[in-house]
Order: sequence, then structure tokens, then C-alpha cells
Amino acid sequence: MSSHQPEKNYEQADLQVKRVVGAGLILALATAASFGLMYGAYQLFEKREQATDAATLPATRVAMDGPQRPPEPILQGSPGSRFELRDPLPEMIEMHEQEAQRLGGYGWVDRSAGQAHIPIIEAKKLVLQRGLPSREQP
Repeated sequence: MSSHQPEKNYEQADLQVKRVVGAGLILALATAASFGLMYGAYQLFEKREQATDAATLPATRVAMDGPQRPPEPILQGSPGSRFELRDPLPEMIEMHEQEAQRLGGYGWVDRSAGQAHIPIIEAKKLVLQRGLPSREQP
């Protein structure tokens, strides 16, 4: 019999614990340093913004708590906003009714030029029958 040794198909060296722990510590320190830098930058920007607000707010502040109305144009506020002067829902319903009436009825766009509008359903039927207008190719 020969004294032939079988091949070793596995890692021979042991895990170097000091290197793994060292890499973990470096990673933890880098994470802590980046957190500290970001927190410091946040604090700097926050102080700068507060200083800017303190300098400009009194000059530009408009008292809205009293009976004063804001300057024109008075815009419709969103529901629940502080500047809401009236309920927007009836105005929106009226606007949608006007749109539906215009889209569903006949009327003049410019009477002097002879331009009229037709219901949108009729216009769609005409487009299907006649096709879309196109330019002549040169």
C-alpha cells in the first residue's frame, strides 16, 4: 500500500476573528461618524432657517385672524383651509353642470364668424364617419 494522502477540499486556515471584529468596529465608527455629521448639518440648517424666518416674518406677516380679508384676488380655499370664505362644493357642482350643458348642447362660439359648437356625441359620430382632418402632403 502506498502512503498516498487524500486531497483536502476545504479551507485549511481558520477564521481570523481579530480582522472580522476590526472590520465591524470600523463599519460601526463610520456609521456613527456619518450620523453625527448629518445631525450637525441638520442643526446648522435648522438654526439658519429660524434666523431667516425671524428676520423676515414680522415684515411680511399679514394678520388673518381678525375680520380683515386677504388682498385681491381672493382665491377659493381648499376644504378645511383657514382662508376658506365659502363652501366650494356648490360652485363646483354649478361648474360641472355648465360644462355638461356646453358639451351636450348646441351653441355659438362666435356668431359673427359663423362658428358654432355641437354636442360632443354628435362630434364623435362625425369624426367616425368622416375621419380626422389631415394636411395635404407636399
